Amino acid sequence: AFTLTNIPPELADGIWVQSENADNANTDPDFLSFSVGSTSSTVYIAYDPAGAPPTSSTHAFSADDTLSESLTTSDAAVGTFGIVSAGTVTGTVTIGGTKSAGSLAAQQTFLVIVVPD
Repeated sequence: AFTLTNIPPELADGIWVQSENADNANTDPDFLSFSVGSTSSTVYIAYDPAGAPPTSSTHAFSADDTLSESLTTSDAAVGTFGIVSAGTVTGTVTIGGTKSAGSLAAQQTFLVIVVPD
């Protein structure tokens, strides 16, 4: 169990999706699927930086350096989450499991934050 100790203001009012941390070993390439609807949104994935960001079969996520602050956690093993994002997203988003990218080092599951544009 961990808590978030700092949330960047750009993410604070987003829609947060968290899978169970017990799913942190999941390698399924289609683990999580949801729709953001027809309103354009930016989708952020906060992931354990000991591993790699999960894969996505629907969108190209890339490293995000636009946030004014880091997303941090009380879990000393993670400390600061890595962040990737995809902008101007509409429709269905499909994201793989925590270890879908083949990196087995991550211990915490990822968080998804959807922020309407």
